Amino acid sequence: MTFYVDNIEDFENKTNLNVLSKVIRFAEYLLEEIIKDRTFIQQDKAILVFFRQLVEQADGVYLAMDQDSISLARTSIRNAFESSLALMYILEEAQSIGRRALSYIVHDIHEEIQWIEHAIETNVLAEHISTEELETAKQAKLNKLSTRQLQPIEDEWIRTDAALPQSYSPKWYSLFNGPRSIKQLARHLNPTSAKVKVIKDLQFSIINTK
Repeated sequence: MTFYVDNIEDFENKTNLNVLSKVIRFAEYLLEEIIKDRTFIQQDKAILVFFRQLVEQADGVYLAMDQDSISLARTSIRNAFESSLALMYILEEAQSIGRRALSYIVHDIHEEIQWIEHAIETNVLAEHISTEELETAKQAKLNKLSTRQLQPIEDEWIRTDAALPQSYSPKWYSLFNGPRSIKQLARHLNPTSAKVKVIKDLQFSIINTK
């Protein structure tokens, strides 16, 4: 399921909206069938996360366009497009699927740790959870990063992070010398396509509709 829109006005045609709705319904059914009565390894879970995000974001595009909300639709289209690129990148090479999927998991854990640290520093959750409980949760995340499966990815995350300005964190797809931005990711996946231009146009449109 690749999400690519050449022109947002395409969705102003209700026939196209109906097609999108059918695709979303089928994708939801497919997802339910995939996860039914199955046990998944970690990298499978990362792939399913992006697929679920893509379905939900495509549904957001449908709802926005059905209500004639162009500005909201542009944001949803960009998000769906990025999820589509993420899936394409993970699945691009069979030998790299595991490493790329685990790169996303490590990135996600680091974001959770940053959120916990923010909660500890600001005491924003004091009424609901103690500092000790937050520290325990943080340590659990750190322990997960030190497991045999994730430690090599964590080492690469640390190496990549050290080369960036202090206020930036690595993009998960930038690990192991991957693309450093969403534009580079689109160019990497198909350097001759219009995907890079679409991203630039969506960025401009979103900024100018806020």
